[in-house]
Amino acid sequence: MATDEKLAEAMNNLSTDDPAARAVELKAVGNKLFAEKKYDEAIKVYGDAIAAQENAVLYCNRAASHLAIQSFGPAAQDAMKSTELDEKYVKAWARLAAAQHGLQTYGKSAASWERALSLVSASDDNPGNAKLREEYKKNLSQAQRLAQKHGQMAQHGMPGLPNVLLTNQIGKKHPWDRAKEMIPRLRRQGITRSSAFVISEASEELEDGFRMLAMVKKQGPMIFGTTGVLQMFCNALIQDDRCFRIDMADFQEKINLQIQMELTQARTPANLLDTDAFIAGIRELHSQGGHDLSCRAMTAGLRTLICRAYLESGMTQKFDNAINLYDKVLRIMRWGRDEWPNASKDDRGAVLEDTYVLGVRRLRLGAYMQAYSNKEGDQYTMQGLLEEAESMLNEVRSLKPLTELLPGFNMAFRDYIEGEALAHIGFYWNHVTRDEQPRTEEAIARGMDNLRKSAKFYFTAAEKFPEASLRITADDERHVWYIKIGLDQLYTAGAPLFITMPFVDKVRRQLPIAQEIWQFSSMNMGNGGKPYDDLFDFMKDVHEMMEKGICNTNVGVSPPWAAPRDVFGDTVGQDAPDL
Repeated sequence: MATDEKLAEAMNNLSTDDPAARAVELKAVGNKLFAEKKYDEAIKVYGDAIAAQENAVLYCNRAASHLAIQSFGPAAQDAMKSTELDEKYVKAWARLAAAQHGLQTYGKSAASWERALSLVSASDDNPGNAKLREEYKKNLSQAQRLAQKHGQMAQHGMPGLPNVLLTNQIGKKHPWDRAKEMIPRLRRQGITRSSAFVISEASEELEDGFRMLAMVKKQGPMIFGTTGVLQMFCNALIQDDRCFRIDMADFQEKINLQIQMELTQARTPANLLDTDAFIAGIRELHSQGGHDLSCRAMTAGLRTLICRAYLESGMTQKFDNAINLYDKVLRIMRWGRDEWPNASKDDRGAVLEDTYVLGVRRLRLGAYMQAYSNKEGDQYTMQGLLEEAESMLNEVRSLKPLTELLPGFNMAFRDYIEGEALAHIGFYWNHVTRDEQPRTEEAIARGMDNLRKSAKFYFTAAEKFPEASLRITADDERHVWYIKIGLDQLYTAGAPLFITMPFVDKVRRQLPIAQEIWQFSSMNMGNGGKPYDDLFDFMKDVHEMMEKGICNTNVGVSPPWAAPRDVFGDTVGQDAPDL
């Protein structure tokens, strides 16, 4: 009998009348599976036991199962829940510390080891306790040393290129490396909705591109190399540009040679920056050789412009230049789609597909946001940002179901684009209120409504980045970040604690899951974790105030970075207690 059938038979034989009894029986089954090193099955059974009746031991046991397969995010999540249910559970604190070590959050790991150590009695003669204390002290010392070493590491992006992640590594910690390690486990567990697939697929395209780029060289007037680099780079950027990094010192020289070679071989019109002339050139090529000539030339030109636009955005921080290049790309794309509306994908090229166009629009939207924030020109407005985000949202929601087999592709070109559009709409409703600085009663009421609207858009955006399934919670860094930003809108709107506290708990639960992949992303380098630490410290203060009777859950208490009075003036929030 197969393992799954045996497990199903054992489950059917369990009593079901008493939830507590069922939890005990399921725990015994889980323990047996754990002893047999059937960790995936044990995780499922412990989950069923928790559903029957949750307790600290069950969460701690499931954490041990996750640790056994190096699933550090879920392990930290379960161990944290175990410590909440039983604050003096030594094993739970030790497993939380081990999971945090695996996530390379060494400062938190040290704190958890310290807590575990404090709970092991030092006053008795129990040799087991003495051995445990010695082990925990050793682990604490190691975590403290690594926390200090990481704090002193040079963690920086290439000068002028913040989207490129360059770090001195201690172990494997880049998101794409962590994702690749996770994927076999995710597939084994039947999980396909994970950001690990998105970033891993994008990174593989980028790595293939760099391997091919390394071959390009110039000998006299001739350039030798392999075509396809621009395709790989653009595919990676459009799927998830967080994968982008520069792996070679002479990148700029080589990419210029590669572009020159690919444009020449594709017979792309030379006047690439003159959109009208470029379109005329493509028409001429089409008249000479049909799609075989025109598609190849147009595709090479579009990919060149996309790469140039992205590098302008990252290397020179000239977002205005990047937007102009993206606009040329989109105009050519629209022309091509209108020119050959009934042509197949093979004839007119993948660059004219709906998903590709939306991918370029996503990159442009990010550049537009930066141009607006940096005040690069009066043409970049909040209204323009809103209109583009709403247009993208409508377009992505009108897409037919995607048939691409790769799970990362489907998420990147539907869910992620929808999520980014929603988040930018949330940004609009936040900043339009802040820019107004409302002071009248009517304006304040409207502003608070706008902030609540902003929060809803951010929360909806968060759900587009892998949402929870039965066996995994959302693991994209943007999921937990957008919840945090949406929560800040509620704080500024003066929402009572009974509304805000559940979102804080959700951030606390989801953060370790995201950190399993994204702990060392470009967004989290430096002080990327500080906003979360500040939030959790703020909530400690709130709980202390509640214990002292200073406030209750019906009162709105806001942190200093999201104080209502900063937007609405001193007349708002006067009755809230000060922290």
